[in-house]
Amino acid sequence: MKFIHFTDTHLVDPAGGLHGMNPEARFKSCIESIEQSHSDAECCVVTGDIADRAEDRAYELFAQQIRRFDFPCHLLIGNHDNRQAFTQYFPQVPVDRDGFIQYVVKTSAGVFVMLDTVVTGSSGGAYVETRRAWLRGTLAAHANGPVYLFIHPPPCDLFLPSIDPMGLAEKQAFAEIVSPEKNIRHL
Repeated sequence: MKFIHFTDTHLVDPAGGLHGMNPEARFKSCIESIEQSHSDAECCVVTGDIADRAEDRAYELFAQQIRRFDFPCHLLIGNHDNRQAFTQYFPQVPVDRDGFIQYVVKTSAGVFVMLDTVVTGSSGGAYVETRRAWLRGTLAAHANGPVYLFIHPPPCDLFLPSIDPMGLAEKQAFAEIVSPEKNIRHL
């Protein structure tokens, strides 16, 4: 199975830039490359930080560009995204009973499990008990086939001083859930 995975587009209103860069130009170049070289993908997964400042224009641009794909695009939010704005622009993305953007996608390679770790107002992620309960139930329901987990931010230290403080707060609790599972093929 071929799928596209990208993350951290950090789109901003075109009137502003981001650290001297143009995220919109980079993103459009990415979309063009996917169209030219990877149009045979089964799907695309985007793991968060779609918008850098949760601006409407950033979500509008992202939504407009991914409509160019001939395959489904499965989205997550990241710590820079705003859950309310995200669900307004992407109402087709499932939300669990607790309001988290967590869901399962069945693919030809197995199930893709999208995990929401966003804590409003925090630069780091959290995977609190309600979210962990959802993951335990989801893994139990799909114990007989391959599972691919998608999460933002990293659930383990990368030993990068600029990234690790923004990582998942409950690293050990998360590891205790996923480590025993033998059918997880990707994290």
